[in-house]
Amino acid sequence: MSLNDAIASVTDERQSSLNDNENNGKNNDDAFLLKRKRSYVRGNITRFCNKFSINGSQEEIDFTISRLSETFKELKILDDKIHALLSDDEFELDIIECADYEDKTKLTIFKARKALENFKVPNIDPTPDAAISPNKAMNAPYCPFPSSYASDLLSPNAPMTYIQSTVKLPTMKIEPFDGDIEKFHMFFEQFSSAVDLNQQLSIIDKHVYLRGYLKDEPARLVDGISITAETYETVKNILKNRYGDKNRIIQAHLDFLENITPVSNPTPLSLNNIFIECNRRLQALTALGENINAYGRILTPKILRAFPNDVCRRWIIHAKREKISESDISKLREFLSEEVEGALTTLKIKGEQTDEFCALPCTAAFNVNSKTQYKPKNYSKKPTPFCLFCNVAGHWPQECKSVTDIDVRVQKLKTAGRCFLCTNKGHNVRICPRKDKAFCIKCKRKHHVSICKNSNP
Repeated sequence: MSLNDAIASVTDERQSSLNDNENNGKNNDDAFLLKRKRSYVRGNITRFCNKFSINGSQEEIDFTISRLSETFKELKILDDKIHALLSDDEFELDIIECADYEDKTKLTIFKARKALENFKVPNIDPTPDAAISPNKAMNAPYCPFPSSYASDLLSPNAPMTYIQSTVKLPTMKIEPFDGDIEKFHMFFEQFSSAVDLNQQLSIIDKHVYLRGYLKDEPARLVDGISITAETYETVKNILKNRYGDKNRIIQAHLDFLENITPVSNPTPLSLNNIFIECNRRLQALTALGENINAYGRILTPKILRAFPNDVCRRWIIHAKREKISESDISKLREFLSEEVEGALTTLKIKGEQTDEFCALPCTAAFNVNSKTQYKPKNYSKKPTPFCLFCNVAGHWPQECKSVTDIDVRVQKLKTAGRCFLCTNKGHNVRICPRKDKAFCIKCKRKHHVSICKNSNP
């Protein structure tokens, strides 16, 4: 290469670097201006939400719905423009804030719509022939948001459905679906009964209602699909294929039973709670057509592990005395039911909590390559379940039902400066004191089980 060529090459590289810096600077300026405008729009949404009152007049409620609809539509446009200018890390943090404002707006719209129902006068026909089916009599579910149809559906002139008989049925409340695969069938059956089979609703209305009952992962899954009559069946099929797979539901129940957490505080009430949960899972497997005894050799020791040693010892003695297999889950379920019932009866008689059982604390999130260290009987320090994703005590992070999206969990750990292996603060995986012993129980890799993307145990 000649000297002139070398000089030209260096000049081109410098010019390219200057152009990149200029583009980055322009993007930062554009993002800054858009964020300033978005702050103003977010302030309006907060003001409308705080000002709303369910005791307001019909005109005030209509005005709140209309202004929130317009303002949120403007906010979504600004969000899209800002996200196009952000880096990946900035986008992950910004999207969490956006979700908070979306939830706040949806909740206010929901309350406003319920308040509007108080201004409706039902048209009651006392004749028996006027009675309608329970499906048609169900109160329409709340209107979702965002949607271009929200203003029309929530207007005072929107058609309302009422029970036209002398018998008033209770209102069916449908819990929004957050992606918990075990709850999908219950959710979809309720939605079908109250909305999908309701002949008084148009297809577009059904689609709007369906989108309003989705949150978290399911909402993001179909977020890019426009809300039209033509896409209603498409959205339903996407949800069925993702969450309605029988094999995935069966696997979810098996995963829970295989990774069940031992009772840390073995009181009669805590034993009753764990038994009810195990029994519910076993009944669900039976309802899905599974022979639970076929899993006996695998699940029986896993289930027994959750109970104190005395219960395990009595089960082994009982199985030998009755000449039954120790891996017979059906018989084990009957035995545990009697054990728990006896403990609860004793509690009622004595009128106090009794430390009748003694269980060892365990590590539910890791497999540790070392022998169990037994503690003396007076050892009272037991781990209390606490979830760092939703900041609520009573369950471990891997059992969290509020924050189920893995990417969101990872971002929360990153934002809080926590280790991806042990979830404690002050260090990372490279210098984690547990890195030589701890690993994910699902994929055997070096990360916490709560952020594992492997669906198989």
